Amino acid sequence: MPLEIKSRPGFKINARELKQIYVCFLKFSKIKKDPSVSLAFVDQKEIKQLNKIYRQKNRPTDVLSFGSRESQAIPGESDLGEILICYFVAVSQAKASGHSTAAEIKILLIHGLLHLMGFDHKNIKEQKRMKNAEQKICSMLN
Repeated sequence: MPLEIKSRPGFKINARELKQIYVCFLKFSKIKKDPSVSLAFVDQKEIKQLNKIYRQKNRPTDVLSFGSRESQAIPGESDLGEILICYFVAVSQAKASGHSTAAEIKILLIHGLLHLMGFDHKNIKEQKRMKNAEQKICSMLN
């Protein structure tokens, strides 16, 4: 169950905890194979640039998910894709929400993983479905 984590010096990342989240996600999703996911922690400049290119939104965002072309047609393929989390946006959102940066990163990782599996939140029905999945994975962690 490879979760490749890339981070910059100074970013406080708990790789062991992130891998536990990934294991819970795999149990939730019932993927038969052990797919790989690349998780990268980036700065605001990089995520803003990618958000502008891929979502036409000229501002930093908290998380972006890019599904692997091979896995988009067949869930459970060997490479699910890549998740980018903006560390500084996560820190800011954590402070605003009154929880730790680690808790915010957990939420963002789960959110990004669900996007790789085809979950979305473009309408109320999809929002509820995604929120329920996020809550189930969080409860599995506790």
